[in-house]
Amino acid sequence: MSSKPDDAIWAWRHPRPDHVAGVCIGRTDVAVDPRRARRLARQIQRVARANQLPHEIWTSPLRRCSDVGRWLRRWGWVHHIDAALLEMDFGAWEGKPWSVIPQGEVEAWNRDFARFAPGAGEPVMALIERTRAWSGA
Repeated sequence: MSSKPDDAIWAWRHPRPDHVAGVCIGRTDVAVDPRRARRLARQIQRVARANQLPHEIWTSPLRRCSDVGRWLRRWGWVHHIDAALLEMDFGAWEGKPWSVIPQGEVEAWNRDFARFAPGAGEPVMALIERTRAWSGA
């Protein structure tokens, strides 16, 4: 999630999703407690006020991010949803408990963290390039 003023990007981590402890979650759309989404929206609002940021937020379409944007929209913010901000794609690992993902694959990812595609999904470098293209950096 980010507020995207002309000269800087302020980023916030989405609230902790419900019922995903120990599970590999990237693009899987999981819910967050509405109270946590509202709490983060209030924190973003305070930071924006203190730093004179525009009341504009960009989020991925996944609920754990877009729910925060919807709270802000209720309070007068402009909320943009952009698929370029989607979380990393873990391919075949998506939604599986980390305990069932072959340890050798996790080790291969650790050895080449930037370029290895976990679960034949998206390498970290692809995620970085996708978000860099979005930000214009």
